[in-house]
Amino acid sequence: MYDPNARLKAQKSEQRKMLLFFGFVAAFFLFFNWSEREDFTVSDAECEVLNHLWSDKYQQDFSFSDNWAAAPFECNSKQSGMVRALKFIDDLDGDAGEQTNQFSFYQWARSQKPVFDKQLLFSLMGRTLFADRTIIISDGALIENNPVAVAGILVHELRHLEQRFNSHVPCLSDPKITCDAKLEPEPETGGAYSFNMYFYHHIRQSANASRFEKKLARKQMQVIFDKRFNQVPAGSAQKFDLNDPA
Repeated sequence: MYDPNARLKAQKSEQRKMLLFFGFVAAFFLFFNWSEREDFTVSDAECEVLNHLWSDKYQQDFSFSDNWAAAPFECNSKQSGMVRALKFIDDLDGDAGEQTNQFSFYQWARSQKPVFDKQLLFSLMGRTLFADRTIIISDGALIENNPVAVAGILVHELRHLEQRFNSHVPCLSDPKITCDAKLEPEPETGGAYSFNMYFYHHIRQSANASRFEKKLARKQMQVIFDKRFNQVPAGSAQKFDLNDPA
């Protein structure tokens, strides 16, 4: 005999099972991806470390304009965004003697003898003033406290400083923005965007970068690869493990 109540109970049971299944899938996804969310909040413990490095190391290794507070700073702030990026570049070298055959981006940055400044730049993330070796970092870039992104801006502007001129040209795809004329086959020999590719590729190969930092580096690298070169050598996407430009 047909029992409508039994049928209703069976449907409710199936619905509960489906809800439990989707709940399990969501929990599984959150568990394995929570540590890789793009949350750049600086903890109190990390802020203490950053302040220690700021006072005892980075102010000795680099010159800073009066726009930076010499005293301890708060986190999360524009200043912690800068110091966190310097620490990220510094940490890529690992322990002393660990990477003797690797290029040191931190020592290279020191050798350029920059004066770091910060200002509100409306259309740029960074700017280099060659006459007084000043590198201006945009307030808007610093406030997010993304160490990989800010480190990329520093490396980009330091490459301009090293080359002593701005090698950018209008992008063929959009003349309102600037590009490197081409991605050099050996990116460490090219302009500032080529050098960004060299830096981010180094991060992705480094044993001293976390999985999350490598993911951020690939994301930055893909944007530059897609939009900042008028020419790229054949096979570049495969060489750098990137997607072909859209």
